[in-house]
Amino acid sequence: MAAMPPEKVMKFFEFNGCELKTERGNRVFPVSDRARDVSGALKTQMHRLGVTVLQHRVKGIVVEQGSACGVALQ
Repeated sequence: MAAMPPEKVMKFFEFNGCELKTERGNRVFPVSDRARDVSGALKTQMHRLGVTVLQHRVKGIVVEQGSACGVALQ
């Protein structure tokens, strides 16, 4: 997200259902003032992209040739 210009980030959130407002000091917040709307916009985009969210306890990180390539589940 840090690599995206602020205008593009704002368009992303508004496109994904999080209406924004700009307050003093050019700080941007959801109109609702609820962080849940920010996470909801991210979840909406993940759904559009077909991202599957897995929630498991992780036993460890799988490393091959010095790079993380997966997780070992309990």
